[in-house]
Amino acid sequence: MKQDNNYNLLISKLDQFIRKFYLNKMIRGSLYLLGFVTLYFIVIALLENYFYFGMTGRKILFYSFVAASLFTLISWIVIPLLKYFRLGATISNEKAASIIGDHFPKVKDKLLNVLQLNQQSVQHPDSTLLLAGIEQKTKELQPVPFKNAIDLSKNKRYIKFAILPLSVLLVLFLGAPSLIKKPANRLLNNDKEFEREAPFTFRIINKSLEVPEFDNYTLEVQLEGNSLPEQVDIVYNDAPYRLSKNDKGLYSYTFANVQDNIDFQLSAAGFKSKPYTLNVLVKAGMTDLAVKMVYPAYINRPTEIVKGIGDIVVPFGTKITWDISTRMADRVLMDFEGKAPTPAQHLSEGRYSFLKTALSDQNYQIIIGNKNLPNSDSLAYSIHVVMDEYPAISLEQYIDSTNSKLVYLSGNMSDDYGISKIQMVQQIRTEDGKLITRTITLPKPTAKQGFYSYLLDIDALQLKPGSDLSYYFEVFDNDGTKGPKSSKTNALSFKKPSVKQLEKNIDQSTKEIQSELEKTLKESKKINDAIQKLRDKLLQQKSLNWQDKEQLSKLLEKQQQLQEQLQKTQEKLEQKRNDEQEIKQPNPEIQEKQQKLDEMLKELQNPEEQKLMDKIKELMDKLDKKESINQLEKMSQQNEQQNKSLDRLMELMKQLELESKVQDQVKKLNELAEKQEKLAEQTEKKQKDQEQLKKEQEQIKKDFEDVQKKMDEIQKENKELNAPKKLDDQKEEQQQTEQDLKKAQDQLDKKDNQNASKSQKSASKKMKQMAQNMENDMAASEKEQIELDMKAVRQLLENIIGLSFNQENLINQYNATMINTPKYVSLNRDQKKIKSDFKMVDDSLVALSKRVIQIESFILKKVGEVNDNLNQTMDNLEDRNKPLAANTQQHAMTSLNDLALMLSEALNQMQMQAQSMPGSGTCTKPGGSNPSSGTPSKKGEMPQMDKISQGQQKMTEEMKNQMGKMKDGKSPGSENFGQMAAQQAKVRKMLQDLDAQMKSNGQGKKQIQDIIDAMDQIEKDLVNRRLTNEMLRRQQDIMVRLLEEERAQKEQDKDEQRKANQALQQQSKIPPSMQEYIRKKEAGIDDLRPVYPTLTPYYKRLVEQYYNQLSGK
Repeated sequence: MKQDNNYNLLISKLDQFIRKFYLNKMIRGSLYLLGFVTLYFIVIALLENYFYFGMTGRKILFYSFVAASLFTLISWIVIPLLKYFRLGATISNEKAASIIGDHFPKVKDKLLNVLQLNQQSVQHPDSTLLLAGIEQKTKELQPVPFKNAIDLSKNKRYIKFAILPLSVLLVLFLGAPSLIKKPANRLLNNDKEFEREAPFTFRIINKSLEVPEFDNYTLEVQLEGNSLPEQVDIVYNDAPYRLSKNDKGLYSYTFANVQDNIDFQLSAAGFKSKPYTLNVLVKAGMTDLAVKMVYPAYINRPTEIVKGIGDIVVPFGTKITWDISTRMADRVLMDFEGKAPTPAQHLSEGRYSFLKTALSDQNYQIIIGNKNLPNSDSLAYSIHVVMDEYPAISLEQYIDSTNSKLVYLSGNMSDDYGISKIQMVQQIRTEDGKLITRTITLPKPTAKQGFYSYLLDIDALQLKPGSDLSYYFEVFDNDGTKGPKSSKTNALSFKKPSVKQLEKNIDQSTKEIQSELEKTLKESKKINDAIQKLRDKLLQQKSLNWQDKEQLSKLLEKQQQLQEQLQKTQEKLEQKRNDEQEIKQPNPEIQEKQQKLDEMLKELQNPEEQKLMDKIKELMDKLDKKESINQLEKMSQQNEQQNKSLDRLMELMKQLELESKVQDQVKKLNELAEKQEKLAEQTEKKQKDQEQLKKEQEQIKKDFEDVQKKMDEIQKENKELNAPKKLDDQKEEQQQTEQDLKKAQDQLDKKDNQNASKSQKSASKKMKQMAQNMENDMAASEKEQIELDMKAVRQLLENIIGLSFNQENLINQYNATMINTPKYVSLNRDQKKIKSDFKMVDDSLVALSKRVIQIESFILKKVGEVNDNLNQTMDNLEDRNKPLAANTQQHAMTSLNDLALMLSEALNQMQMQAQSMPGSGTCTKPGGSNPSSGTPSKKGEMPQMDKISQGQQKMTEEMKNQMGKMKDGKSPGSENFGQMAAQQAKVRKMLQDLDAQMKSNGQGKKQIQDIIDAMDQIEKDLVNRRLTNEMLRRQQDIMVRLLEEERAQKEQDKDEQRKANQALQQQSKIPPSMQEYIRKKEAGIDDLRPVYPTLTPYYKRLVEQYYNQLSGK
């Protein structure tokens, strides 16, 4: 058994050798195959290249190559491979043993012998000797590696048979590729006929030989080669056609309107190209187009359908539907500019539809195609969208020349389709940055255009100082697609000055007013001197000449300029009062004084003076010397009186400004003290950030420094008064307060809040004390001054009454004296003394009037009347014209009595003012007045008619009482008549104040003025000591009319609140001239505008623009 194993192992090794033997044959066959096939290919390629065989020759060469390649492949690769896997007959073991024995000298025939012995053992299985011999030989051959008998590496020497042909082929490919490629191509395509290549080639440049139906097709050909012909033809339909050549050497030919496939060849220099075919692609097209346009509802325009037109103009938001009819199409694309093409909806055979809302201008294409030509037809159109334009609005502003805060606003508005709303927007930004917006809706027009107007009363808005008002108008259209669009006018603005700016303006206005009044007074005195000189000159001349007339004309012109200057000053004063009301509510007493000063300034603008100047001009034109001199004298006296009033007005203004400034500083000191005290608590409790505390303390210090400056100004202005008030400058208190403020600031810097709070409280206390001191000083000074003034008025009153009695006595004496007696001369001296004594009264009264505002202007006018009557009396007496002298004496006495009554009334008012002062024992507020005085205490109050009626009733009863005494033979004395006249004057003054207040409210009545005139007549009768039944009848008539007015006033009071509320809501009326302008403006364009038919949006827009230009938009 062991013997069989050794033999099988030997056979196995022998089998491995056989397999390696065939592997060696496959490797060597591969190299032979590669070399043979490559060489054969080179040979047939070169043969084809040089001999250019026909199809038969190329088929022989090609298939011989294929046959030879397959034969060698089978012989050298396939057969050895099959034998390698023991498929088919292989070399015998004996042949293999012979090969191995040849390779291994030690083996020689041993292996062959073993095989032979084995065969014999099969025939003689019982031969032990044979088996022993096989075993022995097998053991000897066992170490021998049979496979090594074949060396695979020896195949390297056969590589040259493959590399050499491959190298030749590579060289040919790199050096002359056409020697291999072209023949190879012809060999591979041996079933095609190839013309012998020309020295050039035809190369068609076109990417494809396809053309859409009915289109032109330009064929482009390029010749390549060493020798190129000059001409190239194209042959189709059995006819040649010449190709054109361009500068770049390209040949081209255009097939026009190609409808069918075209077969063609290119021909040049006797050589032809291969056949080509130009293929026709069937083209799709559009046969009809209908566009339906559904407009937005708010435009009120019916739906329209247009056919055959793709360029459309539509309003914004219009829904557009395209209905497209086609032929040979299987799709329709809508290509809108800036967007990807969108397929249209397929309705039926050849019909497509597409819906779009027009929102902007766009170019678009309708692309019609099929599978062969996706874009076989494209039609370019455009959509022009008429945008719903923004409404247009204009604004014009007219400011009332009499009231700059009354603004008339108007303008035009229009829209292409209609207006839905117009409103006014008011925005108020307060000084602290808060924004308040108010919207007011105005009536909208019913047409597409219209006119609007609005009256803006800035005062009615009650703006706070420092506020900014901006206002504009905004109009909205009726856009139903994107919502109403709006347009605004330019914003107009009004800035109300801040408190500091108003204070600065007030100070500046005060200085300007005082300066202008001083300038006016100075100029007035110059004019009066010139009038006196002209009068004296005329007295010395016999007649008037042209130079006198010219000189007087210049004087009158200057006088007119003075009146105009006073008017401007009045306007400045009114503006100053308005500014003062913006920042503070004046003390009632100061407000009453301000009203009186305003009245004084208005009285200086005497309309009678203009009449007098006109009369003087007329007399000068007539060359009436005597009357001209008289009128000049009258004018001089008026100017003298006006100068006194103007001088008095200036002094009273200074006093009033001082009082107002003192009150302002008292108020500011108290406010600063409160702020400082509050800040002290916050500092002590650390309720605020340290930096904020420092900042607020710094502001208080600055505000106190401002107060110090104002106090210095008060001291300076006080010294400039004719009768300075006793006001302490409080320098020591100021310094102490300033030290406390500085100490508090330093302590805050050091974060010593406790001590800082103490310093702040100390400063607050001192500021309150300073305010109290100023108030006390002012009150004490006023009380002392009014007591002195009352004493002076009483003395003047006694003197005037004494002069009245003296004048009455003289009248009686003159009546009993002849003009040619010595007593007449003595009486003249007495009359002259009365005149001299009254001059002293006049001077005293003028000086007193500069301090006492209760002395009304008409008192000074009455003084002028007395002087005028006394002067005329002296002239008449010197001329011994006793009747005229008696008349002027009577007038002088009457004027003296009137003056006494007026001073008595003024004294009563002074007494009431004194009683209302602190320490007087009354509870009346400072600055208040007793209603019984007949003077309104403050704005808004007016004497009630029932009180006036009661006063008049008492007067009537007193007159009846005196009439009864007269019937008993007891005639009333001068004192009784004086008391009745004073009582009547008091009632008349109350009624005059009521009338003035009603007139200022636009409620004046002629009936009340008639009553005042009747009272004035009774007053004059009483002054002249007349008391008759006819006077009682007139008195009763006055009572009846007063009672009627009382009832009317009560009826009016019932509706007063309702009317006041309506007045708050009612706008100021537009002046008639402005209303007429608005009416014409609104109707002007409508008169021109025709009713035109429905137009396309484009032309409609042009028409609108034209009429807008006409309306000034």
